[in-house]
Amino acid sequence: MNVTAHSYASLGEYGVKTTAQVIDASFSVGNATTAVFLVSDRKDGKGNMVKVSALICVILLAGLVSGCAVAGLPNDPVIEGYFEGITISDAPPVTLEGDGLIWLEFRPDLDPTKLAVNAKPTMIERGRFIGYSLPIGGADEELFFSMCVPGRWDGESDIILHIRGWLDTAQDDALDAVNLEVHWNYMNVGGVLGAGSNTISGEVVTGIAAQFTMIEIPIIIDYDEDAPPIRADDVLAFHLVRVASSQEIDGEIVIADVGVIYLCDKIGNPEAE
Repeated sequence: MNVTAHSYASLGEYGVKTTAQVIDASFSVGNATTAVFLVSDRKDGKGNMVKVSALICVILLAGLVSGCAVAGLPNDPVIEGYFEGITISDAPPVTLEGDGLIWLEFRPDLDPTKLAVNAKPTMIERGRFIGYSLPIGGADEELFFSMCVPGRWDGESDIILHIRGWLDTAQDDALDAVNLEVHWNYMNVGGVLGAGSNTISGEVVTGIAAQFTMIEIPIIIDYDEDAPPIRADDVLAFHLVRVASSQEIDGEIVIADVGVIYLCDKIGNPEAE
């Protein structure tokens, strides 16, 4: 992999953690994610930066350089900054490690097929948002969505759902709660698609809340609950219903949005997914 940066921006704009100033930020690296910079930590009588030192940096993300220890400066301070442009070439992906892993959230569309046929759950419009009102149980009071697991996922962390919606009725008890249940399974090329599914639920206490208050219900999908476990490029399918909670809310929750969140250890894919 080759990385080339162009036109280093003013460090002061981005919160420099040392007095050092980068005076030459053009670099190119091969087969590694390190680069050597020229830096200076003091000025001469004319205000020019002098005392050039070598600086070894780790390239984390496009445009971001972090974790750079300045050799020869007091306490090896850390310096951070942004490039105005960066070019990455040769074979992807760019691999991320340790604290460099990133969270990536997708918002799959709800499957409209059964919604159109059954006119359930009831569609609700609030402002410019469209949601679906979920009672407890009831025929066809359900939502479906699916998505492909991204190749950027680290392949060994659980997958998080964030289900968001608003309360159609004001709540007057501190213990009022909403409980949602998700049935899920997955398929992959060459695998046998099973008839069953896994079940997980998540309950959130709304407490005393005004009408139209937005709430979020997090649900964690155990990636290796089945054998073989979920893998990159598998297709995940979800079925969402509302079930009884520890203390039921007045009215219903209107589901507006679902986020599926993956912890990723790479940027880019070596081949089409």
